[in-house]
Amino acid sequence: MSWRDEDFHGHYLLPLERSVVAWYLERQRTHRTTLITRGERNYGPEGMVLFNAMVFWALVAVAILIPGLILLLINTFASFVLKESPGPFTTFGGPTGSLIGLFGCAISAPGMIIRAISGSRAGKRFRAGRPFEKRPGYPFSNPWS
Repeated sequence: MSWRDEDFHGHYLLPLERSVVAWYLERQRTHRTTLITRGERNYGPEGMVLFNAMVFWALVAVAILIPGLILLLINTFASFVLKESPGPFTTFGGPTGSLIGLFGCAISAPGMIIRAISGSRAGKRFRAGRPFEKRPGYPFSNPWS
């Protein structure tokens, strides 16, 4: 399916971000759930595009964090379970895995934060003073309300 700029409501999305958001929007159009319809009523089409872009950045973070976690687990297995002497992999595997994980967070966190704030502001503009629609029974599950 070909996506036009009108489908993204004037927001510039990166090319890969645009393709993931387009796929996710099409999935939401064909698989209607109460969560999606309530999100559309609360945030509008512009907010849904921006929140879907936030999901893209979360997927980027997970895709980068998984190799770092695998390196940390292999390093832990090699050092503690096998009781091997420190070799190049056990010496550099732990810090490398940690740095890969931190790199994933550093790359994806700004994108997630920017898209979440933009989506929230778009939702406030869309509601225009109308109260936020919560899930049924929500006040009863919150002990502070």
